[in-house]
Amino acid sequence: MNKGLVYIKPPTVVMGVDDEFISTSLIDLENWPYSFKLKEQMTRNSYQELTSNRVYVVGCSALASIVDLTTNKTISNCFSICIASEPSQYSEPYDIDSRYCTLDLSSMNTAALEIHLTRLNLTELHLVNTSNINVIMFNGDDDYDLQGVLNGSRTNVEATLAWYMNDHLSCKEAINTDTYACVSQNSLCRDVMTDTIYLSNSIGYLCQCSASYQGNPYVPSGCQGVIIGASTGIGLLLLCSSLLILRRKWEKRKQKKTREKYFHQNHGLLLQQLISSSEDISERTKIFSLEEMEKATNNFDETRVLGRGGHGTVYKGILSDQRVVAVKKSKYVKQSEIDQFINEVAVLSQINHRNIVKLFGCCLETEVPLLIYEFISNGTLLDHLHIPEGNSTLSWDDRLRIAVEAAGALAYLHSAASISIFHRDVKSSNVLLDDHLTAKISDFGSSRLIPLDQTHLLTAVQGTFGYLDPEYYQTSQLTEKSDVYSFGVILLELLTGKKPIFSTEYEDRLNLSMHFLQTVRANRPFDLIDDLVMKEATEEELIDMIGLVEMCLRLKGVKRPTMKEVEDKLQNLRRIRLKKTGHCLVKGDEETEHLLRDSPYAFSEVVDPASQGTSRNYTLEKEFMWSHHHPR
Repeated sequence: MNKGLVYIKPPTVVMGVDDEFISTSLIDLENWPYSFKLKEQMTRNSYQELTSNRVYVVGCSALASIVDLTTNKTISNCFSICIASEPSQYSEPYDIDSRYCTLDLSSMNTAALEIHLTRLNLTELHLVNTSNINVIMFNGDDDYDLQGVLNGSRTNVEATLAWYMNDHLSCKEAINTDTYACVSQNSLCRDVMTDTIYLSNSIGYLCQCSASYQGNPYVPSGCQGVIIGASTGIGLLLLCSSLLILRRKWEKRKQKKTREKYFHQNHGLLLQQLISSSEDISERTKIFSLEEMEKATNNFDETRVLGRGGHGTVYKGILSDQRVVAVKKSKYVKQSEIDQFINEVAVLSQINHRNIVKLFGCCLETEVPLLIYEFISNGTLLDHLHIPEGNSTLSWDDRLRIAVEAAGALAYLHSAASISIFHRDVKSSNVLLDDHLTAKISDFGSSRLIPLDQTHLLTAVQGTFGYLDPEYYQTSQLTEKSDVYSFGVILLELLTGKKPIFSTEYEDRLNLSMHFLQTVRANRPFDLIDDLVMKEATEEELIDMIGLVEMCLRLKGVKRPTMKEVEDKLQNLRRIRLKKTGHCLVKGDEETEHLLRDSPYAFSEVVDPASQGTSRNYTLEKEFMWSHHHPR
C-alpha cells in the first residue's frame, strides 16, 4: 500500500501460423494512474535497480508494434526473424535467442496501449515461419526467465505497475482540496516527483501511515498504532490460551469422572479394603492410577509390546521407582466376571512363591482392569526349547530343575494357597525364565478360583490346542487334573524337544501326546527323545520320566497323579541324579540344598575370591563341592 506498486497477470497474445495480421489491446487501463516503466528505488545504503516489465515477441517472421491509444502513435516496434543456414533446416528454427525480440517500454508513461502483429513473408531469405507467434509481457530479469515461461517451468508470470494519485497536485496543494486522499489520522503524504521509482515528469502523491502505525491511510482510521495492534494480538492470544486451558481442564475433569466411574465399577473400594487388611499384602500390592500406567508404558506405545495373546496384550513398563514391569491389558472382561477378577487379584496378591510371577498390583481406572506383574527378561521355556533352525542347548540338568520348579508352583496353587487356583492354560509359553533360567509360572488370565470344599468347576472350555485336557474338553468340568495333563505335555516337550503339534519330515502334523503314547505302547519309548537328552540323561532317569509323563497323560483325570505327587516324583528324580553325579551349587539355591541336606555325602564350602558375587551364571559367589565319604 505504501510502495505504490500493483502486480497483475497480463494476457498473452498468440498469432497462429495462418494469421497475417492481428491488432489487439495488450492491456487497457486508460484513465488509470498506472505506469509500466519503473526506474530505481533508494535502499538504506545504495540504489537498487527495480525489475522492469518486458514485452517479448517470440516466433519467426514477425513484426510487432506498440501504439499509444491516447496519441495513436507507434511508440516501439521490433522484428523477429529466423534464418536457416540450410534449406533442409527450414522446419528447424534456431534456438530461442534467435527467434524473439523485445519491445521497448522505457519511454512509456501511459496505460492505454495496443499491440499490432504482422507476419512477414520473406521466403527468398530462407526464413523459418512455421511456428506460432507469442507476445508476452511479464516482470523478468533476464533471458532465463523467458526460457522458463516458454517451457512451462515458470508459472508465476506477473507484471509490475506503478501508481499514484494523479490529479497533478503535490502534497502541499492537494491537502487543502476535497479530493485529498490521505484521510486517515496518523497518515502522511509523499510527493511522487521526489520518488526515484517514478519517471521524472510524474506529478502526484502517495499516502502512508506515520511511524509506529500500520494499515490503510486512504480510509478513515485506517492507520492503527503498532502498540494497539500488539495489545489486540496479545489479548487474542490470552483469550485463545484461556480457552485452551479451560478446554483442557474440562477434558481432565471429564477423564477424572470417567476414571472414577470405572474404579467404582471395578470394585476399587472393595479391593482397597482387601489389600489394606494385611500390612504384608499392602507392601507388595498396589492399586495404580491410569496416569502412572500411561507414563510407565509411554501411553501404551506399540514399541513396548512384549506379546499378544487370546486374552490381551502385554506391555513393558518402567515404574517411577525404576522397577521394570509387565502390564497386561486384557481385551475384554464381562461385567459378570468383575467380582471374580477382584477375588483373583486379592488371592494372587497373597501369593509369594519364588516360582510364580509376582503381581505388583492393578489399575482399575479403565473399562477393563490392568494387571501389573514383575518383568521376566529371558523369554519363555518355549523360546529356549524350540529354537528356529537349530537344536536347543538347554541341558538335561536345567530341564529337570525347570520341571521341578514349575511343578512346585502349580502344586502350591492347587493346594497350598488359601483358595485353590486352577491355572487352565498351562503351557511352555506360560513358563517364563529369568536370567538364571529359574522358572516362573505366569498368565492367570484364564485361571479360576475354586473353594477348598469343591473338586471341580463347570466352565466354558478354554485352553490351548495340544495342551488341552481331553476329559475337560468333553465334559466342561475343570479340575486340578486338567492342569496335570497340560503339565504332562510340558514334560514331554522337555524330553523330546518337539512342539505339542509338530510336523514330520513328510509334513504330516501330529499330536505329540498321542504319538508319544503310541510309541510307548509299541515298546519304542526312546524313539522321540531329544538327542541332547539321550546323551546327558541316564537310562533309569529316562524310564522314570517317561513313566511319569504317561501317568500325567492318562485320559481319565482320576487316574492321573496330583500336582503335589508329580512334584515329589520330580524332586526324587533330581535328588538321585545329584547324589550320583555330584553338583555345583550357588549359595542361596535353597531347593537343591534342601534336596541334599540329608544325603550320605559330605560337602565343603569353597569361595571364589575373583567373583565378588557379581554373576550367578559365570562367577559363582560360592560353590559346594561334593565328595563321597571314603572309609579310612
